[in-house]
Amino acid sequence: MRILYLLPKLVNSGPSNVVATLISHREMTAHDITVATFWGKDDSHDNLLSQQHVNYLPLGGVNFRAIRRLVKYVKAENIEVVHSHGLIPDIVSALIAMWVPSLRVTTIHCDIKLSYQMEYPWFKTITYTPLHFLALRMIPNRAVVSHSVQSTLPFPTKIVRNGVPQQLGNEPSQPANVKLPNEALALTLVFAGRLIKLKNVEFIIDCVNRFNQEHKQAITFNIFGDGENESTLKAQQSEQINFLGFDEDFSSKIPANALFVNASFTEGMPMAVIEALAKGAPCLLSNIEPHREIASCITSGVVIFDFTYDSFVAAIEKLTNENQQVTVDREALATSFSETLSDKQMVNGYLALYQHTPTSDPSLATSTQAHSSNKNRDL
Repeated sequence: MRILYLLPKLVNSGPSNVVATLISHREMTAHDITVATFWGKDDSHDNLLSQQHVNYLPLGGVNFRAIRRLVKYVKAENIEVVHSHGLIPDIVSALIAMWVPSLRVTTIHCDIKLSYQMEYPWFKTITYTPLHFLALRMIPNRAVVSHSVQSTLPFPTKIVRNGVPQQLGNEPSQPANVKLPNEALALTLVFAGRLIKLKNVEFIIDCVNRFNQEHKQAITFNIFGDGENESTLKAQQSEQINFLGFDEDFSSKIPANALFVNASFTEGMPMAVIEALAKGAPCLLSNIEPHREIASCITSGVVIFDFTYDSFVAAIEKLTNENQQVTVDREALATSFSETLSDKQMVNGYLALYQHTPTSDPSLATSTQAHSSNKNRDL
């Protein structure tokens, strides 16, 4: 099967990480993949583009020339599935339907209206929201990452939860060659993600600083990520707060006695939380619907807290003993993760969507090998 993933840009973000996980799964290596972006990429997924079955198509912005190039590519390479992620990719996918016969699929990663309200000025929100909904109505195969996202939409969708490879039998541990600050302290909290307002990292820092002022045994908070709020957050830095920058492999650096924490105001199905659970790390999650959905999937090791200090501390106490040692049934965590949030269930969900080919054009049945031979050409 020939599949084109259409992204705004290939960076360290939820949609990009979903595509990277999907493409890297062993069941996808039998298919011929193209990743197309409107605004380029950074180096966070260069290993993905180096895989033999993956091609990269930079479109160079959103304009007539870029759309024309995309249409020509889809036709020339007999792309069978165009899978879009985000506002501009969804609009373009809807537009090109009149020129190409490919099956079109979209993934909706978040509560669109709420995300636009929190990210953009009001006049952009009232423009982007109906425009995005109109484009989505024109794409026949719509996937959402959670029940909570599905409940915000006025049209039918299929739930395909985000997933990542499970590291069975590997509890979080401190690699011998990695030295993190304050690693001798009893309990470590870990966050990974963009340092933006929506992620509410400031709340966690406030709670950790207050807890450490009130208790003799301090908690360390390790923050993996970067973003527009980084300098503001660093102004709250104390001895136990460590900013460690973006790390694609943050889960391998979660200490054995640690809890992953996410205090977001809104999410779709947070990849960083799923990556932490895949490693066997218990999680403290804010009281929003996507987090409650994760808690319903994982039978041990996930606790929900309200946006108050007392609730946050109570959640920590549910996952630790009086000596601040993490105490969860990791076997139960691993079993429930495998059934509900693994990359296998995500891949199977999307492959099922891809089978609904809307054309019987025999030209689409040409071999994957023929297209793969063009991998190194200048796009």
